[in-house]
Parts: sequence; C-alpha cells; structure tokens
Amino acid sequence: IISLFCCFSGAANAQQRQQKTMSQVNAEKQIKKEKQVNKTEYKHPLINGLLVGVNIADPLLRALGQDYGTWEALAELNMHNRFFPEISMGVGNGKSISDNEEFKVECKPGFFTKFGMNYNFTFNNDNAGYFFIGAKYGISTYKTSYQGLNYNDGYWDPSGPYNLPDQKFTSHWLEFGFGIRVNIYKNISMGWCLQWRPLLKQGSTENADPWYIPGYGVKGTGYGINYNIYYQLPFFK
Repeated sequence: IISLFCCFSGAANAQQRQQKTMSQVNAEKQIKKEKQVNKTEYKHPLINGLLVGVNIADPLLRALGQDYGTWEALAELNMHNRFFPEISMGVGNGKSISDNEEFKVECKPGFFTKFGMNYNFTFNNDNAGYFFIGAKYGISTYKTSYQGLNYNDGYWDPSGPYNLPDQKFTSHWLEFGFGIRVNIYKNISMGWCLQWRPLLKQGSTENADPWYIPGYGVKGTGYGINYNIYYQLPFFK
C-alpha cells in the first residue's frame, strides 16, 4: 500500500511539473510572438542611399514670366526606405512694379535654409514610385527696398514719394506637405510635393513689412509646390 501511494504521489508530482513546464513554454512562446509582432521587419538596410537634388518649379515659372522665385538644392538620406531626413539651401529674389510704374518693391537676393523629414508609407515595397508626407522648418534672411511710397495720416495733405532702401528681414515658417516620387531611370527620380506653409514670424521692421520671402514665397499665400529632380549617389546598392 505504501509503495502504491508513493507511486501515485510521484506520478502526480511529475504531472504537475510537466504542466508547469508546458505553461512556461507557452508563456515564452507568447512573449516571443508578441515581440515579433511589435518588431518592424525592414526589407531595406538602415542607410539605404544618399540623394541630391534640385527644385525646378520656380525656374520654370520664371521662364514663363514670373517676377520672383528661388534656386534651391537639397540633400536627403534614405533610411530603411522609410525615413528621409532632408536639408535644402538656396537663394531667392523678386520684384513688383505697380501698373503706373510709380511704386516699386524689390527683394534682393536672400539666402534661406530648410530642414525636416519625409515619410514613405510603402517602405517595404520595390515599386518605382511611392506616396509620402513631410514636415520642415525654414528660415530666410534678406533685404527689400521700396521706392515711390506716399504718406497720408488723415490730417496733413498726402506727401511723398519716399524711398525705403535695404529693409532687413528675417522670417521663419513651417512646411507640411504630401506628394509622389517616381524613379524614372536608374539612380534618377523625380516628384512633386504640395505644401501648406504657416508663417511663424515675418520679421517686420519699424517702417515696413516684407513682400516676398525667399524660400517661402509671397507673404500671405501660405501654399506652394515643389517639383524636384533627385540623383542617388552610387555609394550604396
């Protein structure tokens, strides 16, 4: 009887240990499965390419008669084909003359820089094109001259004209955009981006407000479009 009791007790303990072991194995499998679900599997390497490009939108508009615009170059790092940190620099200028040619405002060549990031939604695909969104911060420093200003305070007779030469401005803004990029030949790609540009600070002087902001556009528009051509440097396959 004692021997049978010991056998049954040993079998019960062994069964409990086996159940405990199976529970631990199942728990470990579940944790491993959750980690695999939460972990993003990237098809492309971390450093997937370095791209340089130019914005051709404003040069094309200038060729069609627009009196203002920029010349802009950029560099972009491809990370996992998902994140694209970008920095761009350029110079812009413009002028506007009234219909009677008595008033003239001229923005002299000013420098600007923008930096931010684009995001590719289909980062694990090998399609020739993809849709992306992006956000950037921009800053520009420039000078603007005003000629032919008339002054009227409501009491004294109108007087003028006056000139305000070289009014110095520094402007800040944000850019939120979305667009499409397509590979057209080997390492060459191109694409457009529609942008909303909220102005953070226009940088008015004591006597004047800016009219045109290099890198941003005409003050008060708030929207813009870029059309860029990119070349991926052959450092990575």
